[in-house]
Amino acid sequence: MEKGSPKNDKKNSENASKRRAGDRHQEYFDDHRALQGVLGRLEGTSDIRLLIPLLEELHRLLLGHFAREEAPDGFQGIVEESAPHHLDKLQELMNEHKGFLQSLNEIKRSAQECVNGPMADIFKDVNGLCDRLHDHEARETRLLTEALYTDLGESS
Repeated sequence: MEKGSPKNDKKNSENASKRRAGDRHQEYFDDHRALQGVLGRLEGTSDIRLLIPLLEELHRLLLGHFAREEAPDGFQGIVEESAPHHLDKLQELMNEHKGFLQSLNEIKRSAQECVNGPMADIFKDVNGLCDRLHDHEARETRLLTEALYTDLGESS
């Protein structure tokens, strides 16, 4: 096979595409690992002095994570391109991003207002948010895995 032949160019393009997908996949899992770490620390704290900085860290991580997922070459783009029959599930997950950020902002505000007051409701809300995010991330992982390993190549 000659260098620069259409067959060789196609193979090089496919290999580059697989490397990019692998890089995105690794970034996705690195994001989820970081999020799981913060969620675990949030769930394990009952000290509001630790809670507020953890909420700030979660906010920062979610902003970057959601931006990468919603980018054309991110999670959303992968599913749209590789598994368009999952668009309803994808849209549901993407719509949840705004709600998570709104919930987090409300919890941060409540935590700041309640530094010297009752904390039980705040931690209940934090645990509820963590539960919802765990569920959301698990559903994203299942969808991405299905899109990459089951559906890849089946779309036109």
